[in-house]
Amino acid sequence: MAVGFNRTAILLLLLLMAAASWQCSSAATYTVGDALGWTVPPISTVYSEWASDKTFVVGDILVFNFVNERHDVTEVTEVTKGSYNSCNGSNPISVETKSPARITLASTGDHHFMCSFLSHCNDGQKLSITVRATSSSAPSPSPSLTAGLTAPPPSIATPPSDNIPSTLSPTTAPPPPSTATSLRASTFSTSILAVVVALVY
Repeated sequence: MAVGFNRTAILLLLLLMAAASWQCSSAATYTVGDALGWTVPPISTVYSEWASDKTFVVGDILVFNFVNERHDVTEVTEVTKGSYNSCNGSNPISVETKSPARITLASTGDHHFMCSFLSHCNDGQKLSITVRATSSSAPSPSPSLTAGLTAPPPSIATPPSDNIPSTLSPTTAPPPPSTATSLRASTFSTSILAVVVALVY
């Protein structure tokens, strides 16, 4: 009877570890505006264009880099999208005032962000995205262990200055999400499995 319970407990633990590993490896981190950061853009459509080729899913993280005390990140609800369109941040869901602001997308649907400083939102410092439950694209193959070990470490972005370029120069695409999270989750899962097997036998 104890053996049957141990097998059931191990199977349940393995399923939980697999689910946690899948969730950790499927989240992506996006730096809003890439090199431009979160500022008053030179062209009012910069942030909508930035988001247009991305698929956001629950668990993804948006990173807003800005100059503290000169910008913020104010989120308004779908119900108050009129507030987003009119750049009225008086009834926000949340306000982030420290850079870099990391916002985890915790629910599906439309999410609306703006800067509540002066006329920044009216000048184009706002972002509206749609978050899906999962990505509709096929999952990519798992990276090999050596690929994860040889990947360069992610760079730490510094907040942009408020010197706005006269024209928006093209930027390179951000690097793909780091495989470090997947590697850590896999290593952690393997370690837990080894401990459980050692305790059972």
